Amino acid sequence: MKTVIKTPVTVEKVVERVTEERSEIVDVPGGPGELLETNVYVQCTSYAYTGILKGVNDTYIEIMNPHIVYMTGAWSRKTFETAEALPTKKLVLFQAQIEGMFTIDR
Repeated sequence: MKTVIKTPVTVEKVVERVTEERSEIVDVPGGPGELLETNVYVQCTSYAYTGILKGVNDTYIEIMNPHIVYMTGAWSRKTFETAEALPTKKLVLFQAQIEGMFTIDR
């Protein structure tokens, strides 16, 4: 289906419209900062990781004792079906790649 634009739209107009509609996020209850010092499961766009969440800023999170999770298995299990320790004590992930994160007792 074709869309016909009767009035030309400039980039400036689009930016102005998006800026008007965007609301500023000041505090996010339940954000990653509330999970500091806990064992977390982090689902990213490509892989999943687990470890102790040690640091959070606007761009990154830092996980200590990181493991990459290939298969979780049943969530009722006490361990992941397939997880491998990474060859580092600290893993830094871009927050933009994170789809979800929660605490986990594994």
